[in-house]
Amino acid sequence: MVARYRLAGRRWLARSLCTSVRLLLVGYFVKTRRRLTPTTTERELMAFLLAGDEPPLPVLRLQWERTSVAKRVHDPQWGLWVDFAVGGDAPTAIPGHFEVNDVLVEFENVVGGGYCILFVRQGRLAALELANWVGPWRPGAILRSITYCRTILPEDDSQDAEYIPLERRDWTAFRQQLAESRPPAPGAT
Repeated sequence: MVARYRLAGRRWLARSLCTSVRLLLVGYFVKTRRRLTPTTTERELMAFLLAGDEPPLPVLRLQWERTSVAKRVHDPQWGLWVDFAVGGDAPTAIPGHFEVNDVLVEFENVVGGGYCILFVRQGRLAALELANWVGPWRPGAILRSITYCRTILPEDDSQDAEYIPLERRDWTAFRQQLAESRPPAPGAT
């Protein structure tokens, strides 16, 4: 009787280990398959967002070379959200928590233009948000132009922010934005 339980226990353990290994392998291949290549528009935007020698941009460009797309979400109401997966061997940027949001965009057959924001979290490229100002988002919209801008925030909430197109990036504003970046509170993202 004891031998039967031992044998049954061994079979259960063997099945359990096989199932665990199978699940790990399936998970690995599913995760690997889900990694997407950045689109032409995403590559063009990232080249523009990461242009320049001001720290931490060179480190972020190195990360970009080792980055794939983990998830891409098109929402007809607001735009496109892209989550990145950065390779483990990529260097970490300092500061570790900030956004690059000094870029305006225009698309073919889309009225009103839009914006993009690059999110850096824990020193790594985390996500890219891309949206148009007016009307529905059109998946696959072709990028017509990219421009740096200066954002002027209103003194109160009664007015909208103003975005002034620039020929070149405002490095003073870029440095100031980095200097004002703060790590998230514990538990926040």
